[in-house]
Amino acid sequence: QQFIEVYSGFLPDSKTSIREILSTEYHKPDGRSAYVFYVPYSTGDIGKKQITKFISKLDIGEYQTYILITNRPLGSTARKGIQNKSRSVIHFVDKELSISPTDHVWVPKHTGLSMKESDEIIRRNGWNRANIPRLYPTDAIVKRMGFTRGQLVRIDCFNPLPGTLVDTYVYYRLVSDSTEAKANEDIINSYDPEELE
Repeated sequence: QQFIEVYSGFLPDSKTSIREILSTEYHKPDGRSAYVFYVPYSTGDIGKKQITKFISKLDIGEYQTYILITNRPLGSTARKGIQNKSRSVIHFVDKELSISPTDHVWVPKHTGLSMKESDEIIRRNGWNRANIPRLYPTDAIVKRMGFTRGQLVRIDCFNPLPGTLVDTYVYYRLVSDSTEAKANEDIINSYDPEELE
């Protein structure tokens, strides 16, 4: 709110919000590109009407990554509007951006591997992609680090116990697709602890 009070005088007109000005595109020298869209503040869940401009950018499809930032959760119509597109969308609610999960001392180092590295590790260990433990697109670390569906992630966990033989444990996780994550979420949400008693 303080930011808006200080910088609102720089807006071209009274109908333009600070968040609209922050919406922009990014291009890396290696050819990667991203479009970041800030939805204007809302008092309720975000509907499809509020992200129409973002959806039109998805339809054009000129960027590799699309990032949607809102102050409230997406409503069902907005979620469906995005899910019907073939593009990958990373959605953040403002409060998710205030703290980085990678800054905490107990969060292990996560490194996304290239497809060539992934295939080599899977082949060398005799693994099957279907049996590798998963990370989901909704996981904070996946969203923050920008890992993509099908990418193998190396996780280096520091062993805090002194005098042990191993200082670091290495784990691998495969980033699953969003339909698999939704199915997993449905299973978790359907769990009723009273049924076990």
